[in-house]
Amino acid sequence: MTAGGRTQVRYARSGSSYLARSDPRLLFGLGAHQKVERVEVFWPGGIRQTFWSLKAGQYYWIREDGRCEPDPRSATQPAPSTTGSHVTARP
Repeated sequence: MTAGGRTQVRYARSGSSYLARSDPRLLFGLGAHQKVERVEVFWPGGIRQTFWSLKAGQYYWIREDGRCEPDPRSATQPAPSTTGSHVTARP
């Protein structure tokens, strides 16, 4: 993820413990920036995707089939901080 010329990296994992689940969302701090310039996703199967100009303060569903959509549940959750953006990757 790149915002304001600064790149941040996060790794999503699943199945890391028995009978437990980790939060699949990835949170990035954007400071005063109101958009994400670029999000790059590298899937385990070798697919690489790039998404441009995503609005800050929003959860997104990123799918391996190439879709990137705002998460409709964001409207029912407390408003995220203006200093963060959330990305959720789903196969």
